[in-house]
Amino acid sequence: MKTLIKIFLLFICLFSAIGSHAQAYTRDSGIDKYVGTWEWKNGNDILQIVITKQKLLRVKKVNDNITNYYSDVAVGWHSYIKNGVSVESSMGKANTQYTSWGDAYDNSTLMGGTTHTGAFELFFKDITKNKYGSAKLEMLSGSTNEARWTLKPESHLVLVIPGKLEAPPKGFSVPTDVIMKKIK
Repeated sequence: MKTLIKIFLLFICLFSAIGSHAQAYTRDSGIDKYVGTWEWKNGNDILQIVITKQKLLRVKKVNDNITNYYSDVAVGWHSYIKNGVSVESSMGKANTQYTSWGDAYDNSTLMGGTTHTGAFELFFKDITKNKYGSAKLEMLSGSTNEARWTLKPESHLVLVIPGKLEAPPKGFSVPTDVIMKKIK
């Protein structure tokens, strides 16, 4: 009987330890309607983006406390063809499943999710100009497969030291305000 009680107490301690190390998971169901392949075409110009929803491990540091948690993140890739010629593409890595936020950030060109206001916002990595921007994909009123894509420069102070640190190039390598259709 004592052995049975010891085993029972051992299981309680084991499950308590596992439970105390369980990591939080922040879900973002707002991403779901944007998952898929989106495309804008104008003659021989084509912008295509692929968006996936991934559960990624993130790290948060507040003061000296470090917390690991999981959250849903929109992860994506893009390609842009202008006049029938490829300008840039990250589609070679499209649909790669990542485990951590850092891996996804390093290997994708779109990352984000829904904000507290319900907007769908993404960081955009311009491969050609080696710069970042803030993108939004907003569903058109009454539509589930058409959305307005807008892209703006990141708003931050840029230090320019001639010959050492140069200002990032102006504009982007992809269209900045178009209506896209969900094709997959």
